[in-house]
Amino acid sequence: MFHCPYEGCVQVYTALASFQNHINLVHRKGRTKVCPEVGCGKKFYLSNHLRRHMIIHTGIREFICETCGKSFKRKSHLEVHRRTHTGETPLQCEVCGYQCRQRASLNWHMKKHGSEIQYSFSCEHCGKLFEKRESVKFHKLKSHPEGEVT
Repeated sequence: MFHCPYEGCVQVYTALASFQNHINLVHRKGRTKVCPEVGCGKKFYLSNHLRRHMIIHTGIREFICETCGKSFKRKSHLEVHRRTHTGETPLQCEVCGYQCRQRASLNWHMKKHGSEIQYSFSCEHCGKLFEKRESVKFHKLKSHPEGEVT
């Protein structure tokens, strides 16, 4: 448990990231570091977040996959990418057991358990349903490259 140390504030968090967001947004108003890149102006509360952001402007991709040579701007992106080679799926949905490689995929998946979702688009090859037309296009490229029916 993370208790806010500021006098008069009684906020408590179980996740470190949520606690840090609270401190930055509520108690450190105005203490921001601004990206010096012309036309950007993005603001950060922590210097290391600004440093990480600056990589976007330099284009430097110093993290390289040993298996395929693909390069990344962030080490964490390389670590997730490596799982495509190992087949590792370390994240799992507690509701249905769905497994995936990255947190964003799990977060997207969890939306399906939260409410009724409209699956308005379907694959004409296999009948699988999707929320977005773009998802059908990606599915067809991945699962039906020659347009075959499964």
